[in-house]
Amino acid sequence: MMNITKQILNLNSINQTSPRQTRGYNSLEKQPAKDTFEKSRNDVSFGSNRAYAILKDLAPLDALKYKAMNSADKDILRTELDEYVGEVVNDCVNAAKALKKSYDDEFGAGNWEYVSIGRSCANISEALKAMGVEAKSVPISGLTNVSDIKSLTSQAGFEDYKQYLYSLGLSPEKMKSSGKTYIFQDYCDSGRSLEVFEQLMRSDEMGLNLENIKFDGINERLFMAYPHLQEWGIEGFNPIQFCVQRLGMQNYFGSLKSYTDLPKLDCKNLGDIKHLSITPMSTNDLFRFGIFDKTQQL
Repeated sequence: MMNITKQILNLNSINQTSPRQTRGYNSLEKQPAKDTFEKSRNDVSFGSNRAYAILKDLAPLDALKYKAMNSADKDILRTELDEYVGEVVNDCVNAAKALKKSYDDEFGAGNWEYVSIGRSCANISEALKAMGVEAKSVPISGLTNVSDIKSLTSQAGFEDYKQYLYSLGLSPEKMKSSGKTYIFQDYCDSGRSLEVFEQLMRSDEMGLNLENIKFDGINERLFMAYPHLQEWGIEGFNPIQFCVQRLGMQNYFGSLKSYTDLPKLDCKNLGDIKHLSITPMSTNDLFRFGIFDKTQQL
């Protein structure tokens, strides 16, 4: 398998041949800085006041509320979706579909659970849930620069973070008795953050050094699902572009993590987990509508 760093460096040559340049979503040039979008995305100036009202009435939107929506309201939101985030939703759902097939093939359908680490893959978690997968998102960031795992486990707030994970069903008792494989997944650049997170989970203090947990980079998994990197996959889905552009760290409008409502938790202050507002859903409502709508078409 080609080294991931080389794959990322070859992105420009891939972009030159890409047929998917709609609305500039796939371009890293002349896009607003990510922090600009982050500040405004929760106050999106919808083209339709009706669309805003629909989302406000449904918030927080879930699968049952989506199913109960009338077709006229769905069409209004589809127009908004196409205008703002349609391309990104398509990639998110296609990536989740590819991951589900890959893990179903390896572990068997219903025999695995998905846990996204931090915000990069939180929307993937939502899409997998819409496909019937048991999926969760856990907030944590800044792991790349951690040199000693004790700097995390010795924090006064570590026990709060541990109990939060346990409350999600990520406790040794629950996981051992489930008969399932737990897949913890993150976007990997250097791979350091995923390595540190695994050390944290398997530490004596966390107590999750279990045989049925797996730590996986979404990059590696999607590249495994699409071994021929120039080959277009599901409905024109390109895993290279998805991993680098949608999940990568560049400051551009199309970054998938920009659409998540999962709060950011600095690993230096794990005790802040007590003060964060975390909902069962980890995407904003328009993006979540798109996920529900697109998965119905699979």
